[in-house]
Parts: sequence; structure tokens; C-alpha cells
Amino acid sequence: MILALLSDIHANDEALRACLKHAHERGAAQFAFLGDFIGYGGEPEAVVATVMRYASEGAIVIKGNHDEALETRRAPFYMNAAARQAIDWARRCLTAEQKAFLAALPLCVRRERMCFVHASAAMPQRWDYIPSLRQTTARMLSLSPEFRLICVSVVRGERIAAPPDESGIHLEHMVRLRHWVQPLNVPEARLSLHVIEALSPSGTLLEFARNNNVDLIVLGAPGPGEQALAWWRSVASAVTANAHCSVHVVRISEPE
Repeated sequence: MILALLSDIHANDEALRACLKHAHERGAAQFAFLGDFIGYGGEPEAVVATVMRYASEGAIVIKGNHDEALETRRAPFYMNAAARQAIDWARRCLTAEQKAFLAALPLCVRRERMCFVHASAAMPQRWDYIPSLRQTTARMLSLSPEFRLICVSVVRGERIAAPPDESGIHLEHMVRLRHWVQPLNVPEARLSLHVIEALSPSGTLLEFARNNNVDLIVLGAPGPGEQALAWWRSVASAVTANAHCSVHVVRISEPE
């Protein structure tokens, strides 16, 4: 059964309707709405009405930080002026029933091996922004002691016949991977590191993910000023468009 995940709709009714139409056309039979139904956009009442209808039909609905901000007189300090104004607008637009619906939403729902949350699964009540690829990985691993971590470094170039331990470039990147993963303290039984040299990084990652039954791909994005950005975008676009599983992209704000 296909499950559709929708998050951060932010009062954009046109986008919500387009995404729901796409999900239904793809055969989605279950829906999960992961919070932030208001804020930024200009149609909070229409969006909340749609989410309420899906909730009445069995959809999972989670509270986001913008939804929670509606309950307080003043928006949180970390929100910018546009976000605060949009929340004030939602207060005026939403009905009492819609406000009560948002206030009663849970922060986290677990269904078998799945965890639905807007923020951190470790601490759903905290609205942490995660700027680090390593932090994101740690949060993912914290969801279950059964999760395994596979770290892959794809080096652009011809595949070489020499074993990894005989290649200088492989050794260099393997050392980097071990250095990167060390702070996570992942048990050896749950960890594997791989360095692959290939002409097509995106194709190599996709093939590797399929062959190893990967459930989630986490990609680190370079900063907007880095020269690697254009090349990375082409790789990320190909991976997200063709992956058999979910893809999570994290902007890397600092060297890791």
C-alpha cells in the first residue's frame, strides 16, 4: 500500500491540491500530513479544511511549530517577520473549530516501525533546526537500534581494478569517512564504509542503494558559494528523481 507524506504546506492551497492529485494518481491509499499547515501562504483556512477532511478519513496528522505558534499570543523569537505576520493572519482567518483541531494534534505518531514527526524524533517538543549532516544522521539512527548506517564516498573517475587498500585515493577517502563517522559512536555491527570510483556518481549511488536495500538516502549539500554546487545539483537531482527510496537533503553549513 502506497503512503503519501506531505509536510510544510504553509497555507499554499494550490500546491496542496496539486500534490494530493499527484498522490492519488500514483495510487496512494494512505496519507500522513507532517505539520506546518499555516504560515507564509495566504490560504490557511482552505488548507486546514482539507487536512481536517483527510484526518476524518483516517490520515495521520502531526503538529508543526507554526501550528503550535498559533496557540500563543506572540510567535516564537526564532521566526522571522514574514512568518509572524502569516501566523497573525491565520489567527484572523481560521474558525474556532480549525484552531481547536490544530491545537489538539499530536507531536509524534508511531505505527509499527514508522515514526511520524515534524521535528526531532528524539525530542518532538523541541523545534530544532538541524544544520549538520552528522546531526541529521544521528537523529535518524536514534529512531531504532536496528538501523544500520552505510557511508559511501563516490570519487569521480574511472573505476580502477586495484583493491581499495592498494589505492591512495581510496585510502584517503576511507580515512575521511572514518574520521567523519567516529563521533556518532555507531557499533561496528551497524556500520559499513565504502569508497567507489565511478564516472557517474548518481548512477553509482542509485545502484548501490538498490543492491543494498537502502531505505533512506541522506545527501549533504555544499554551501551556495562553493564551486561544487553546480555539479552537486546535477547529482542530487538525478538521485532524488530516480531513487527507489526516500531521499533527505541536508545543507552543510560548516565543514564536517
